[in-house]
Amino acid sequence: MNIWKNAYSQEHFSVRRAQHKAFLPALEKRLTAAAHLAWQKTILRCGTAQAIKKARGDAPIHTARHSLCCRQQEMSMDKRYEALGEKWLPLVDNPEKNAMALIPKVINEGGTREIWNTSDEKTETMMMAWPKECPLRIGVIMHGRKGEKLTPVTVLPLLEGLAQDMTIEEVHPWSNGACAYVAAARNEDATPLWFQTMFYYRDKEMLSTPGVRQTILLAGMAYGIRPALLDELTVTEGPNYEKFAAEWLEKNPGKTRLDVPQLKVSLRGQSILMPGPGPGDYQLRAAITAVQEADMEGRKIYILPFQLGMDTPAPLTLGLYVTERACNGYVPKVGDEIDALLWLQGRLVD
Repeated sequence: MNIWKNAYSQEHFSVRRAQHKAFLPALEKRLTAAAHLAWQKTILRCGTAQAIKKARGDAPIHTARHSLCCRQQEMSMDKRYEALGEKWLPLVDNPEKNAMALIPKVINEGGTREIWNTSDEKTETMMMAWPKECPLRIGVIMHGRKGEKLTPVTVLPLLEGLAQDMTIEEVHPWSNGACAYVAAARNEDATPLWFQTMFYYRDKEMLSTPGVRQTILLAGMAYGIRPALLDELTVTEGPNYEKFAAEWLEKNPGKTRLDVPQLKVSLRGQSILMPGPGPGDYQLRAAITAVQEADMEGRKIYILPFQLGMDTPAPLTLGLYVTERACNGYVPKVGDEIDALLWLQGRLVD
């Protein structure tokens, strides 16, 4: 079987249509119920203080090697969901049609970098990108025999990321041979972050050995973003609640367990990254500290930098790309506390 088959076919862009038809309304629930449930589960397992402290950035959620975050991503990985359909939703309607329609424009008007290309005695593979001036581009991977016409393998959103030194832990190549899911950790013994690499065709040898430290250009792209709805988390059970209850009863003689109030945990000022619905998907709760703008052929792009894991030896700096379409009327401003649903993309430094 030719693993370099045209992965931009109808099959490649098969998307979860039912989910996409109600994407924006569903986002409201996914950013509240899903985030709240994930936090409740983490607190039940780990205790409030540990969850708040260690769920920031890529720090371990608890001491067991396979944390809640890691297990959720591994469960999603079993599905081997390789389509890029929903990744296009912040940019275009009907990804099956409109994303493929961008291929001729990228080939005719785009460019490439020598470092993006690779070849052997028989074949050649290259990444073309358009437009040249924007850090968020449309990429097309081309492949074919040397000296012959190259054929598109896939079309994708291509993000310029910020350099992070990370330890490679695991790689799941896609069937097209060009892309892969990669798990990498910023800090020693930390829960790895899963991201998609569109340069596996170029980087496969350097990614093949687990435990090796590599410099990764990492970035995120938002499916959706909005002002944060929850300023605090309510906790009614777990080890930290039990400690809180014991201290409250000691200070309030004559009261019973039924009188103990709920424990309120403030989320304001926290930078929290939690696993999302699919491999490489994450939920972000953070405060905006800077806003940059870029133009992608008439599409306004907001670029938001976030610092995650500030209490770890090596914090992670993540640039988040947010399109006007993903904002759904919201305009990001410095000082805003936001909820976002995003996917991560990375590649070895060029």
